[in-house]
Amino acid sequence: MSLWVLIPLSFVHITVGGAIGFGLVFAACAERGVTMSQFSNDVCVVLWFAYTISLLLSVFLVIYFYLADSDASYFWWYAMPWTLLIVLITYWRASIVKLA
Repeated sequence: MSLWVLIPLSFVHITVGGAIGFGLVFAACAERGVTMSQFSNDVCVVLWFAYTISLLLSVFLVIYFYLADSDASYFWWYAMPWTLLIVLITYWRASIVKLA
């Protein structure tokens, strides 16, 4: 992967991932008719912070391994935040309780 592919891919990764991450927070706040326990809410907030940190960390790690000329598949670091996002959405959907 050349640098001319890596930079736009990193930009798209941060913008799309950031939009999804912040959109998820607004969707969670706007959703009515459901409730969560305090513990589940805290876990979701921790997972959301981990997701946003991993979004930036993955780009830094990809660039580092690219510059270090590593033979490893460094572009797999892009999958780290998306995996956390799947875990976050799954936990969020599993922990909400519908109000009658």
